[in-house]
Amino acid sequence: MTAAEMPVWFSLLAQFVLAMIATMSFGIAFQVPRRHHLACGLVGAVGWFVYELAVLYGADAAAASLIAVIPLSLAARICAVLLKTPVTVFLLTGIFPLLFVPAAAGVMELWAEMGEMLLPI
Repeated sequence: MTAAEMPVWFSLLAQFVLAMIATMSFGIAFQVPRRHHLACGLVGAVGWFVYELAVLYGADAAAASLIAVIPLSLAARICAVLLKTPVTVFLLTGIFPLLFVPAAAGVMELWAEMGEMLLPI
């Protein structure tokens, strides 16, 4: 099944899960306590899901990031209150997908274009 044949809901679900895993990994690298890993992953996944929805509906990267930060902040605040932890634990790890993934995708796209220019066929 190619990406063009994949249903949109499946792609969004897969990205939600992968964003959650990536955010949890970032939390592990930042030495977040183990009991907060799942909540950190959920906050990051919520932010990435809203970002992807905004892009899907035609927003550019900057606008989509701004739109995604609002529910991300709300989710981080809810997790902080429920788990009695400072909100920065969830904000720092949760914003990771919004900061680095779009930039990395842009670099990879540029690298692919440069590779086509540098390699004669």
